[in-house]
Amino acid sequence: MSPTSAGSSVIPGPISSDLLIIGGGILGLSTACEALSRGISVTLFDQAPERSATLAAAGMLSPYAESIETPFLQELMKQGRVSYPAYVARLEEISGVRIELAFPGTLLPSVVETDGARLQSTAERFADIGARARYLDPTDLAADEPRLGPIAAGAVLLEDEGYVNPQTLHTALRAGFERLGGEWIPLHGLGLAVRQQRVIGVETANGLVLGGAVLNASGAGADRFLLPEDQERYRARPVRGQAIRLRPPRAADGIRRVIQLPGTGYLVPRADGSVIAGATSEAVGPFPGLTAEGIHAVLAGAIRLVPSARNWSFVEAWSGLRPLAGEGEPVIAPDARPGLFHGLGLYRHGILLAPVAATRLAKMITDYLGKSGS
Repeated sequence: MSPTSAGSSVIPGPISSDLLIIGGGILGLSTACEALSRGISVTLFDQAPERSATLAAAGMLSPYAESIETPFLQELMKQGRVSYPAYVARLEEISGVRIELAFPGTLLPSVVETDGARLQSTAERFADIGARARYLDPTDLAADEPRLGPIAAGAVLLEDEGYVNPQTLHTALRAGFERLGGEWIPLHGLGLAVRQQRVIGVETANGLVLGGAVLNASGAGADRFLLPEDQERYRARPVRGQAIRLRPPRAADGIRRVIQLPGTGYLVPRADGSVIAGATSEAVGPFPGLTAEGIHAVLAGAIRLVPSARNWSFVEAWSGLRPLAGEGEPVIAPDARPGLFHGLGLYRHGILLAPVAATRLAKMITDYLGKSGS
């Protein structure tokens, strides 16, 4: 059944699937599609997919732009970027939905006049770890992205980075899930059914649903499916982000590249000419919502990067809850209780990491179930 057609229907009795997935965001749906393609039957639980962090994301595909401390996460992000074109092409074929995907490059500008040599060194360091990176001096930068404000020292250009439109991606994932035969239950997973220390199903408001394995992909709510010791170890928690969409009066008045400046914000172009600006990062608990302070900060950052943005139209604003775990490293692993797997803590990188994380999880689950896969 689809999320819309199922409505508030009552589960007639235990439904047995190979895999039960809690969470209909990008990780849950990507893993579901991968598992279904391997011949695994899937039932997914999500009562409110419109609240997914996926839909609140800007969709940046930037494995190098942010400073990443752990080699594990850096490697995952690099793999995510490499895998994206094939991931999108396959999903478009399965779903019949066009996904907006572009790689215009990411600019990392600097406002410090003495930063020219440092930016050159940064570009070389990026190149050493696999990025296509080069330094743009102030003259080259003005020609490359003329709407930027007066950035004294130039910028680093990461030529292979870009973005995916999360709305089109999520639509394609839901359509692909349905076409592949996935079963969507429009209910929250309230708890886990455990027998002899093995996870055998998911408890819902309408009763127990049985499955061969369970994937906890519930994003900012993942903590409630962890053992007490893992709750302390992973510290899964939500971080609110507020973002806005602006529209220049003409396409020529906008930007063509992704622009990121730590401490100021980011700008992401869209094919329709609009620009996404974001984002706050607030440890406010499990409460999404917009604030005057948050939107003011995002607007101020956008105008600092592109002064003419003060004259762009304000289209919309939204917020979402990013799922953070520990110090920011994702958890893609089985639980101590057989039958349960976790995909949590993808935080700011959920869009980028989804193809790689989904493939890893599907492989773990396929092996656990004893399926041959494909």
